[in-house]
Amino acid sequence: MSERVEQPTAPEVETQIKLAMLCGRLNCEMNGSDVWSRIPCEGECPTPAELIAWAAAETVRRMSGRSA
Repeated sequence: MSERVEQPTAPEVETQIKLAMLCGRLNCEMNGSDVWSRIPCEGECPTPAELIAWAAAETVRRMSGRSA
C-alpha cells in the first residue's frame, strides 16, 4: 500500500525557490561571479519570475548560436 504524498502549496514552492536563489547568489558572490548582476530586474535582486524569464531567454540565445 502506497502512502499519498501531499503536494506543496504555491507559497511553499515560492519560498523554496527564493531560498535556492539566495544560496546561489551567496555562492556566486563568494566565488567572484557577477552572473546575478546580469539578470534584469526591477528591484535589488530578481524575483523568481524574473529569474525564470531570464533563464529561458538565455537558453534560447545560447541555443540559437549552435549549428544544427
